[in-house]
Amino acid sequence: MDKIAMMNEAREDKRLQRDAEVKRKAEACFAQYKKEPLFIAGIMLYWAEGKTTQRAACTLELNNSNPKLLKLYCSVIRKFNLKICEGNSVGRMLACQASRRRFESGPSLH
Repeated sequence: MDKIAMMNEAREDKRLQRDAEVKRKAEACFAQYKKEPLFIAGIMLYWAEGKTTQRAACTLELNNSNPKLLKLYCSVIRKFNLKICEGNSVGRMLACQASRRRFESGPSLH
């Protein structure tokens, strides 16, 4: 087996171990919060509007232009301290300029 094949195999083994750990943590988190309506709302938002990529597998990115929805999603992340991977505590929000004022003023969802 050449060096590149060995490196690829080691990288794949490491990825599979990381994926198993992420799944274990997600199952524990779900078991703890599954009766919390806000938590379920966050899962539904991520399922409908969330984004995952292989490069950014440790992010909870949500793509939507509705500032109320983004505010709700941020409150879910904060309340439940959701982190998929260690050190994933940096949040970024990109909103179009037209929605920024409405988001910052904090309109409620009700």
